[in-house]
Amino acid sequence: MKNLFLSLVLVMVGLVANSQVITVTFTKCQNFTHHSNISLVEAMNSNLIEYPYYTVGEHVFTFDFNTKVLTIKNSDGLFFYTIANVKKNNNVIDCVIVYEGLKTIFLLGETSDNQNQFLMGRNEGNQVVGFFSMNSDFNYTIK
Repeated sequence: MKNLFLSLVLVMVGLVANSQVITVTFTKCQNFTHHSNISLVEAMNSNLIEYPYYTVGEHVFTFDFNTKVLTIKNSDGLFFYTIANVKKNNNVIDCVIVYEGLKTIFLLGETSDNQNQFLMGRNEGNQVVGFFSMNSDFNYTIK
């Protein structure tokens, strides 16, 4: 049984590591801000994070690692951004794009309490601004 589980994990890691296109679709996300001199975790633990609004509506983010292009489709239209940097780690997505002249981090992975999370964040002046979507509020496909 342990060997079967290990084999499945290795196959999934191999699929993710060799994946070229990942599409994330979310219908709800929570926006956040906190001071840039502390991390997101520190801001949450110290109650120094603000949640200005909640976004509802379908948003589709397609990360094409072949062409290094992120395509965002939502009710405002279709937008294209260059993927500037991709990190290889345990996350499904860990990359940086340049959005409105600012480096923006996108993460898709599992939190320390085993929840799936899609997160975007960037520094704007002395603030970190971003959003996250959790568990059933988003899904993703890997091709």
